[in-house]
Amino acid sequence: MPDVCWRNEMPMFSSQSALSKASGDLIISHGLFQFVENPTRITPSTSNTLDLFFANSPDLIRDVLTIPGISDHECVTACIVCACPHTPVVRPRKLYLYDRGNFGSISLALEEYFETFESLTASSNIDDLWSLLKHKLLTLIDLHIPFKILSAKQSKNKPWFTKKVKTLINKRKRIFKKYHTQKEVGIHAALDPVNI
Repeated sequence: MPDVCWRNEMPMFSSQSALSKASGDLIISHGLFQFVENPTRITPSTSNTLDLFFANSPDLIRDVLTIPGISDHECVTACIVCACPHTPVVRPRKLYLYDRGNFGSISLALEEYFETFESLTASSNIDDLWSLLKHKLLTLIDLHIPFKILSAKQSKNKPWFTKKVKTLINKRKRIFKKYHTQKEVGIHAALDPVNI
């Protein structure tokens, strides 16, 4: 719209056409700000700001520039400041399989370590003793209890979502789809045993 002056906070319309009035009402009612201050269409006789950039939050817009375009209009560029939500990186984790652990070996190693640990109680403070015991236990767990590494994809799987539950859910989906396509009474009754 060449009949608008965009250099102020509020647009100044030089004509009272229906288009100008409707545009002005829209801009004001939505609380929009226009950021392009330089002319975007320059001819030998005129220069007008025809390419516009609106936003309702002026704090988010920086560095609005016009650069030479590939047509008779200048190209408008702007830097929009927006925070991207942080998605935490899911790292692989170690899952111990305690049901297959060799607890006899752990008990035997702890009994052997007990004399060494007991001799340190007189000369060490409680924090150092706790660190030693914790380190020994973690070392023994790594040695005598098997584990598997869960990747990020595997760790999203829920342990209670077993193969049996998955089979029942898929069966329910198949029966439900069949019921919606055929609308038979017997099929609706078949849904009862697979509802979870």
